[in-house]
Amino acid sequence: MVTICVKTGLFQFHLNSATRFAFACAEIENKEKHLEWPQPRWDEARSNALAAVLLAATSLECSVNEFYQQAVDRDRDALKPLSETQMFVLNRIWQNFNRLQLCPRPAGEAQRYLCATETKQQWIMEN
Repeated sequence: MVTICVKTGLFQFHLNSATRFAFACAEIENKEKHLEWPQPRWDEARSNALAAVLLAATSLECSVNEFYQQAVDRDRDALKPLSETQMFVLNRIWQNFNRLQLCPRPAGEAQRYLCATETKQQWIMEN
């Protein structure tokens, strides 16, 4: 298996985009909140709100991935407060993450994530 890691800083791009969509949604709401339901731009406001939430979640995921990758790369500039031991532990968690067992039964994305999180915590405690 080949693994390719790319450092892109996408978390900031996604967060900036989420902010832009949230402001667009708020602007529509402020201009049309006095109008009868459904307001003329309701679909646009709803789409902006959905985009803001999804991009904020994506930003968080990217941020976590980039944090762990910085630990794997021993990026001392980015992770100055961390000790070598802490960097080692983060590296070990990240390198072994793919070996963690997800839920044994079919589940939705949220359930698989929760099971993976619980399994990861158990693995950390055992190792």
